[in-house]
Amino acid sequence: MKNECPKWKILGGAEGTTMSKGRVYTIDGGKSTGDNSLIA
Repeated sequence: MKNECPKWKILGGAEGTTMSKGRVYTIDGGKSTGDNSLIA
């Protein structure tokens, strides 16, 4: 997933795997709470 998602590195993988994945979709979707709720 890290290699397939360049944004993952921008967010910083140190924040956490699950949280980072959620934030990747958050940036793409533009929704902070909405997308996170659906993913989580």
